[in-house]
Amino acid sequence: MNAPERLSRAPHPGEVRASPRRPRRRPSPQPRRRRNSRSWTSVLETGLKLTVDVTVSLGAIAALSQLVPSYTTSQDQLEQLHDEVETTRSQVQGLQGQFSRYFDPTQVRTLIEEETQRLDPQRRPIVWTEPVEEEVSR
Repeated sequence: MNAPERLSRAPHPGEVRASPRRPRRRPSPQPRRRRNSRSWTSVLETGLKLTVDVTVSLGAIAALSQLVPSYTTSQDQLEQLHDEVETTRSQVQGLQGQFSRYFDPTQVRTLIEEETQRLDPQRRPIVWTEPVEEEVSR
């Protein structure tokens, strides 16, 4: 019974019969070329990235080499300005002291005496004299 059924199920001339096992394909040389082309493109891409990174790094180094001298120059100028500020500050303090002295109402008489050599009318002049020898011996 089984044998006649098998014969009746035989494929017709246009049909392709599927086999339970598929034959293994051997790798063709084209995939190897693809792998090589892929590795070549990755090498090229890595090389380009490296070139760009080196170029950017060189540009940064060149910029820093120009910035360092200008930075030191500006630091020197800043130190000079600090010195000038300190000297100006000490001069301002001296001038403020003089200003407060000249406009202090309690020191008006002393200032008049210093500037005009007039004496205060309420002051009595004191005159120092050398002692006479007779008075010294007593």
